[in-house]
Amino acid sequence: LLIKAINSVDFNKGTSPWSSLIEILEEKNGADMELLIFAMTLINKTLAALPDQDSFYDVTDWLEQQGMESIIQRHMNNKAIDLDLKQKFTAYESALKHEDEEQDETASGAQKDRRKLSPAVQEGRRIRRSFGNAAEIIMSSSSPPSALENFAGDNSSQ
Repeated sequence: LLIKAINSVDFNKGTSPWSSLIEILEEKNGADMELLIFAMTLINKTLAALPDQDSFYDVTDWLEQQGMESIIQRHMNNKAIDLDLKQKFTAYESALKHEDEEQDETASGAQKDRRKLSPAVQEGRRIRRSFGNAAEIIMSSSSPPSALENFAGDNSSQ
């Protein structure tokens, strides 16, 4: 429900999904530390509650395309970072790493829990980041339709 609301509002505004939270994290409006922590808590709790890997990658793809990695790096390199905010960013990075590891295990034949991609999608869909100093995102150019595109398609038939 939250994702549909985010997609609907951002679609109507003509912006990318999650852009409001990205703006907060970029501190474009002079966001305070509590607001930054709340934004990351919302993102992390949303990712943890998603029922499948497709949904997880839809959300994280939108976040990463809007510069989430550079936002995290900028905050983490700040020596005065709030410990709670650092923990939230670390949790987000851990979720990405966990999903990629899970994807690797699924692709190699091991069965995993609730987060499983359809066989046609398994090959080309995942976020890859090296978690060292030179973090890099590699996203498939043949990724399936995003949640926003799916939502927009559902809305146009009403």
